[in-house]
Amino acid sequence: MARIRYNKTELKRQRDMLDNYTRFLPLLRMKKQQLQLEMRMIENQQALLEKELNKLLGKFERWAELLNARPNITGFLSLALEITDYNIAGVKIPKIKSVIFKEREYDLFEMPPWVELVLTELKNMKKVKEEFKICEKQKEILAEELKIVSRRVNLFEKVFIPKTADAIRLINIYLEERQKETVIRSKKCKEIVNKRKRL
Repeated sequence: MARIRYNKTELKRQRDMLDNYTRFLPLLRMKKQQLQLEMRMIENQQALLEKELNKLLGKFERWAELLNARPNITGFLSLALEITDYNIAGVKIPKIKSVIFKEREYDLFEMPPWVELVLTELKNMKKVKEEFKICEKQKEILAEELKIVSRRVNLFEKVFIPKTADAIRLINIYLEERQKETVIRSKKCKEIVNKRKRL
């Protein structure tokens, strides 16, 4: 903080700064709460996705022998994501707008009957994996922003507002002392003038 000048102009400036800090602090607290709430929602969503992913992996473990057998279906699906950003308390967060699967054509009569079922479950698993990855990105972005906002809240609460309030208190003490000195000086001058008039 800059050196304090002990005058009324500085007092007004410090009071204005304190007003700005106290007006801005609730906004920062609200942003912090919004980010924390969104973080909890994403963590809950991610937990649900993880359960769903584990369930799907369990299905694929049962089908392991079928998947290792002849027709190789690994190249049958390709995935395209359309990702958009949405705004949470001034922070841009990625979100999946749509998931598009491109399926390689195959002859239904040449493939075993289980291929269609496996491809459907594979689509579900790929979609859930991508949603899980997006949740991770969202958490990273929100965690970084939450750190920044928490630091700002602490800075305002523990540094700016107390220092400014202390500066206002010191300036007021100084100005009151000067005013008392002026009153005392004027009384003494008046006494001296009265004594001279009497003489």
